[in-house]
Amino acid sequence: MSYNQYFLQYTGAYTIDKNTFILNTKWGETYNIDGDFNDIQDFNSFFRLGGLFSLSGLPSNAITGNNVAFTSLLYRYPLSKDDFFGKFTMPLYAGMSLEAGSAWYGDSAFSKDKILYGGSIYISADTVLGPFYLGFGTTEFDYYSIHISLGKSF
Repeated sequence: MSYNQYFLQYTGAYTIDKNTFILNTKWGETYNIDGDFNDIQDFNSFFRLGGLFSLSGLPSNAITGNNVAFTSLLYRYPLSKDDFFGKFTMPLYAGMSLEAGSAWYGDSAFSKDKILYGGSIYISADTVLGPFYLGFGTTEFDYYSIHISLGKSF
């Protein structure tokens, strides 16, 4: 089986006083598919959505497809500069996200009917082990998740 893919992503952070806004958008398509794409065994060939800040009400990688369209806007505000845990210096933040997107199969073009909407509220801290996140996410159709994350994701 052969196929071609392209993937475009933009992530940018903008800070105004103590307010930080992070825009993330991505688009990916699979084309020139020779055979049935569903027969592919390599999970890395699929675009995935789900998890904190990626349709936050869903579990990680809950939605897959050979095409993807997604955008999110995160907001972060510092609650504490560096004295949250006393002698341990680590900044504490609170924030929220708004998210929209979908992943789908086939050659069909993107349609706004495929879009799922979601969002999250979270607190985070810069720890010696990496970023810590505790978040509550929701995605339409009554999907809810609680996310706990420590360290960088690869």
